[in-house]
Amino acid sequence: LLCVNPCTAVDIRDCQNLTLSGLTIDYDPLTITQGTIIGFAPDRTWTDVRIHAGYPAPIPYDQAKRRVKQGFLWTYDPVTRLLKPGAANRFVETIRPLSNGVYRLEHGASQYRDQAAVGDFIRIPQRCERATGVILVGCKNLMVADLTLHAAPAHFGIEARFCHGLTLQKVRVTPGPAPAGATEPRLSATVGDGFHLCGITGRLLVDQCELNGTGDDGIALYAEDGLVLKTAEGNKQSVAFNWLGLPPPAPGTRLRFMTGKPERYEVATVVACARTSLTRAEIENVRSRAIQKPYPYLFSGAAFDIELDRKVNVQEGDWVLREDEFDEEYVVRNNRITNCGSRGIVANRSNGRIEGNAISNTYLSGIQTFAAFRSEGFSGPQARVGIFKNRLSETGIGRSTADLFQGAICVMNWEGASRGFGGHNDGGGHRDIRIEGNHITRAWGANIQVQDA
Repeated sequence: LLCVNPCTAVDIRDCQNLTLSGLTIDYDPLTITQGTIIGFAPDRTWTDVRIHAGYPAPIPYDQAKRRVKQGFLWTYDPVTRLLKPGAANRFVETIRPLSNGVYRLEHGASQYRDQAAVGDFIRIPQRCERATGVILVGCKNLMVADLTLHAAPAHFGIEARFCHGLTLQKVRVTPGPAPAGATEPRLSATVGDGFHLCGITGRLLVDQCELNGTGDDGIALYAEDGLVLKTAEGNKQSVAFNWLGLPPPAPGTRLRFMTGKPERYEVATVVACARTSLTRAEIENVRSRAIQKPYPYLFSGAAFDIELDRKVNVQEGDWVLREDEFDEEYVVRNNRITNCGSRGIVANRSNGRIEGNAISNTYLSGIQTFAAFRSEGFSGPQARVGIFKNRLSETGIGRSTADLFQGAICVMNWEGASRGFGGHNDGGGHRDIRIEGNHITRAWGANIQVQDA
């Protein structure tokens, strides 16, 4: 399947007992271009790049017309073709042509005093509207097997949300063949995550997959969390979630309400649910007080007014998780993950096994599970997570000095100085995080770091 526009290649929604297999997906023109660094500003506030023959010209970019800087511009060693140790993720404010296939990447006030050098290779994602290579939403008992994805637009390669029972087996996210006229092979496959799996219930299995050249995490697993917007008399609450496509919490859905002051959580069951009557201004008022500024997208999706079977003692700005997401164990096993722009595996949901995976050349941690309360979202104190018999090498090659990423295996608190729900401790529940039988070589920082567990 060759996509000639930067759009979603496969979109599967609300299906049952479906298998998708034997498909290879690529894009032409490519969704990521690449070139050789030929120069820097004296203060490194810009980088000049000559685009490799056969690869598309970068799409001109102006931050003034966008909400955020363009990022995930990784530097690669021209000999090994792997992410270069100590090189930064270059964000740009503008991309503009000079002459003879040379483009200037202007970083604004950023000065990248890193290990990138003239002659290194760099990849440049092409700007496009939000899209994903393969998206799977609201399905039941879905299997994706023997599928190969060589490129994807926007951030995710394969994105799955709110499915019940999902298997990814022998799925490959790897760079495809060089385009016509090219003398250099492709450096990478996706702008961001290879697999991004969020809000999955029932059986989740990721088995014997291969991910090579992802711009962000290789495999990312998250719980879908929400924010309490308003408490009313009796058993009624208003809550907001992160994703506009989130289905309403149906009657019978168990919700975990969490508060940090004092630290506790309470579980209640949804009796009735409707789209919220709160105005966008009212929602934004709560978000602006509860969410850290670096993450303005949090809890800007679907919002609901819900009635519960009991009263819960929470307040505006507290946190909601779907308790049903953690009923059945997920398994991520026997996968090969290499050359990732962030973590190899992010295990940010409870009740799972990360087992027998081979992970190498990750910019940040090889395997990470973190707790967060209002910071990045998608998380919570994790319980019943096993990290067994994985082989990790060349992790942390970005040489981050942030303690969040100092380790081949990291069990972390994302909240910095805060504690309580900022760590893997809910005031009494069983955490049961096990790290056994792993083989670690050449990690930047600690081999294993565990914090607040």
